[in-house]
Amino acid sequence: MTDPTNMIDSYERASAMAWALIRLAPEPVPALWQEMSARALAALFYAASPEDTGRGMNWVYQTLLNADERSLSAAASAAGADAEMIRRLRLVDDLDPGQRQTLIIAMRRAVDPWLQPAHAKVS
Repeated sequence: MTDPTNMIDSYERASAMAWALIRLAPEPVPALWQEMSARALAALFYAASPEDTGRGMNWVYQTLLNADERSLSAAASAAGADAEMIRRLRLVDDLDPGQRQTLIIAMRRAVDPWLQPAHAKVS
């Protein structure tokens, strides 16, 4: 499957992609959490895009998997992401732990389908 972060050439495109994936996620979260998680996911997508670090969707996924032990802004900073994206992710890091976990779960649900192996064609 093509890495969707390769199509990102602006924060606006990252935002549109994040909104789409959040809304199409299996077991979507309520609208309030969708809005908050889409903003953070857009920052991760932009940071992973060729416009910033070029690390791709696997980096986004690994960052979300490790979010329990490491802050999102620290991961983006270590990857060399743009300062504005780091600032946006710091807003998530500063949330109450329960709220932060809800956002991370929502973002994982949005990203998971992109990392599943393609189904074999039935003949």
